[in-house]
Amino acid sequence: MTSYVSIFCLWLLCLFCCSSLIQGELALDCCLKVGHNPIPKSIVKRYEKQVKGQGCNIDAVVFTSMQNFKLCAPADQSWVKALMINVDRKLKRCSKRNFQPKWCQGLQQ
Repeated sequence: MTSYVSIFCLWLLCLFCCSSLIQGELALDCCLKVGHNPIPKSIVKRYEKQVKGQGCNIDAVVFTSMQNFKLCAPADQSWVKALMINVDRKLKRCSKRNFQPKWCQGLQQ
């Protein structure tokens, strides 16, 4: 009987250790704080949304600059929403033109 208990405890220990190792490998690159100064639309090439509760502590929009810098902005600000719309429009226009115009350079993923 004690051998079954010890095997069960060993199994639980292994399960706990393996699950914590797997979770440790799922590290996300999250914004820890956001900037409140508007970002110039000419330097932004894309964005992605960061959602609180999906591995990160705050809601944010992560803009990527032409030089590949990550810029964190508050998701609830009107200037952020306008910048997201601007990036979507720019990407749509450039994709229709196969990213050929000079102002489309750097936008292609």
